[in-house]
Parts: sequence; structure tokens; C-alpha cells
Amino acid sequence: AFGAAPPRAPGRAAIMRLADGLARVLGPGSPALVGAVEDGSPPPGCAPLLLKLLYVATEASPASASLATALLARHAASPDPRLLPPALGGLPRGAALGLLPQLLALGDAPLRAALHRLLMVVVPGAAAAGAPPSRHVPPAELLSAIMTTDPASIPGPGLGLERLKAAVAACLAQPAIFDVAALSACLTHLAKRGTAELRPPPGVPPAPLPLSTTTLPLPPLFMRLLVQALAAAPA
Repeated sequence: AFGAAPPRAPGRAAIMRLADGLARVLGPGSPALVGAVEDGSPPPGCAPLLLKLLYVATEASPASASLATALLARHAASPDPRLLPPALGGLPRGAALGLLPQLLALGDAPLRAALHRLLMVVVPGAAAAGAPPSRHVPPAELLSAIMTTDPASIPGPGLGLERLKAAVAACLAQPAIFDVAALSACLTHLAKRGTAELRPPPGVPPAPLPLSTTTLPLPPLFMRLLVQALAAAPA
């Protein structure tokens, strides 16, 4: 009935509104959700409802391993990058970051949803001691991964650099998470990564190479991020 209804039908809109409560009751480990994903493509017209359920169910808690696996398998069979954000919290950190090129190709709203799940708190901080919470991906590491993503690896008609800018802007719009310490750690890592990655093993003297061959080029948005960081926290 939902799929057959016209897009602007009142009944369809009412079901979409009720989907939030249903998704929260089902939760991110719901066998029903896993089964809906494993069954293949939803009936015609029902994809928005399934995506709504998946996004809301994984908003406050990470996807279960079974749901994350089902979403990746569904994406592999019928590539739809909108299936990836709900899976992120249930994936190992490296696997989640490996999906960045596809995630960066998403529109602004699903991209923000992806960032939210990558930054999901896994261990609350000790507020009395001032300790920050432990997140699925630490903010500095996530921002560094975004900055070092090759724009050419982002699917789309030559818009890779624009999508990188959008992702960095979405990060900087959360100053409570991407604070001065996170920005400083990211910029320091980016500035040092070339010499660190090409450092010789212990006991091996460094080769007399020209400077240009001992460093990696700075990411294309490095100076832009530096200016933005200085504007956010002027000396």
C-alpha cells in the first residue's frame, strides 16, 4: 500500500512520520530490519521507507554486526551509497574509513548522517576528570582521513574537491567535537606525515635524498583548513 500510494498522498506521509517511532522500537539489531535488507531491493516505491527505518534505528546506537554485513552485501549487489551510513557504526574503524570516497559523494544530509555515525560515542568520557568521550573514529583522525582523500577517488562528475570542502565544512560546523585540540592534531599530522611515512627503519642511516623526495605534498585543502582553524581559534 505504501509503495503504491502517490508520493504526496496523506497516508504515505503519515507512515513516514510513524516510521521514526517504529525504528526506535526495532533498534539497530532488529532481525526484521536485517531480513528486509537481505531480501534484496524493496518493493517499488518502498525504498524511502526502508532507508528511513535504517537511518533512525542507527542514529543513537551503532548497527549490529549482522545489519552492517547485510547492508554491505546489499550495496555490493546493487550499489546505492545511501545504504552505507547506517552500517558505519557496526564496522571496524579501518573498514568504515575505507568507505570515505563513496560517503563523500553523498548529498549533504546523508553525508552529515555518515559523519554522525563515524563520530558516535562508544565510551562516555569521565566528566568529573574532564576526559573526552571515546568515539568510533577520533575527530582528528576523521578530519585527517577526509583531508587526505584523493578527490579523483570520489564518484561523480569531477566534483571531488567540492565534496571534500562540504565534508570539512560539516566537520567544522561541530566546534564542540572538532575543537582546537582536534584541529591542531589534524594539522600537525598532515604537516608531518610525509617525513614520518618515509623515515628509514631503526639502524638504517637516512639516504641523502633531496627534500622534494622525502616529503609528501600537502593535501589540496591544507591551507584552507589552516585559515579556518585560525579563524576558529585566533591566537
